[in-house]
Amino acid sequence: MNLITNISDEPRQRLRLILADKSRVTLALTYSVRQLGWFFDLEYGENFALSGVRMVSSPNILRAWRQILPFGLTVLTKNKSEPMRQSDFADGTVSLYLIEGDDILLIEQQIFQNYEYVR
Repeated sequence: MNLITNISDEPRQRLRLILADKSRVTLALTYSVRQLGWFFDLEYGENFALSGVRMVSSPNILRAWRQILPFGLTVLTKNKSEPMRQSDFADGTVSLYLIEGDDILLIEQQIFQNYEYVR
């Protein structure tokens, strides 16, 4: 698990993440005052893009796309809440991790082993 440390309290941010295989992921974060929360857009490779996904506490917020993406994102909160304040990432209340390989397998085995994914 790699902590993504360069998230500020700016309401619009664009991050470039580099995976272990040197491929790149573009993650755009947007804070919405009206909806009291963070949202993200994600681009990976030539053909994969997500837009306007609400950031919530999750062992792997990208699990629905686990058959497509070789990585995931873990969102952890200190206060057992959701990322709702603009300062949550900057002040450490919420942490965002890039997960790959063995980390994803461990999460699948430990957390999702009893869940069947319906498509």
